[in-house]
Amino acid sequence: MTEEEKNIFECVQLVSRNFFLNIPSDSIDNIMDKDTFVHKYCHSMLEEIFNTSNLKLVWANGESDSSKKRRKSDNHKHGRKPDFRVLFNKESEIIFGEIKPPRATNVIVNKALIKLAEFMKGSLDSLHKQFGYSQASETFRIIINGKLM
Repeated sequence: MTEEEKNIFECVQLVSRNFFLNIPSDSIDNIMDKDTFVHKYCHSMLEEIFNTSNLKLVWANGESDSSKKRRKSDNHKHGRKPDFRVLFNKESEIIFGEIKPPRATNVIVNKALIKLAEFMKGSLDSLHKQFGYSQASETFRIIINGKLM
């Protein structure tokens, strides 16, 4: 195992351990609202995962640039806002995330998946326009639904 692989493994162990030790298992916490769930459980996990010099985690209420560009063609003035997004080299949106509290219904989660797919499509279009077409261009999504990720 290389040194880089060891570091990645240790990071995954730390993040997973902290996430699963801190997630409540009793039904009382199922009434927790989304903001509390994000700040109490998800924030530190995501900060640890994306703690590198070329990645920047941007939290809620930040309009997606790629969404804004895509929606302008449909006469919308604003882009949509993911719960979080990750920028590569300070500008390229490569990861979009939605977080739902433990009590979220499947309908809400399914709508979040559609929303994430739209962000990913807009980001790919933007990356292709900026850097040219490449089969290596990728975007990703993360959805956290209570204890499921």
